[in-house]
Amino acid sequence: MLTQLEEYIKSVCTSYDGTIRLIIGDAYLLTFSETPLALAALECLQTQWDRFIQQHQIPCPLSIGVHRGTMFLFRSAAYGHSINLTSQIEAMNNRLTPNIAVSSIAVSEKIQAEVIGTEWEEKLFKLEGGAFTDIHNVEHTLYQFHNDLFRILVNAMNC
Repeated sequence: MLTQLEEYIKSVCTSYDGTIRLIIGDAYLLTFSETPLALAALECLQTQWDRFIQQHQIPCPLSIGVHRGTMFLFRSAAYGHSINLTSQIEAMNNRLTPNIAVSSIAVSEKIQAEVIGTEWEEKLFKLEGGAFTDIHNVEHTLYQFHNDLFRILVNAMNC
């Protein structure tokens, strides 16, 4: 399963100008040159992974956090406020959507602001209960990204 995930991640990084910066267990730190490319890559990854877990009946959706900022890399470590914030976004996403059978992607308000006026704006919706305070006591609002498959499955599960 982890081999398949790694293959999908390498594929989207190659296709969307991304780089794998760090792997810790099943957690990946990816960077992309532009926000729209990152969202396109993650949409592709979400679709591929959800198809894989449904085919194999594996209850293992991805929980993804997305933010744009500065990070610092030293040897095998990545650090900085943006790393911490992205990690918190992923953790909050996981807590707010724990029982869904498909992968979910939460983005920071910085990402949401960068895609206003693009096709990606329509794919983001404000995550209810998704406000959180980061390590610097700044409140952030989360936006969740979804494609049609995600929307259909979530709607079916809410019935």
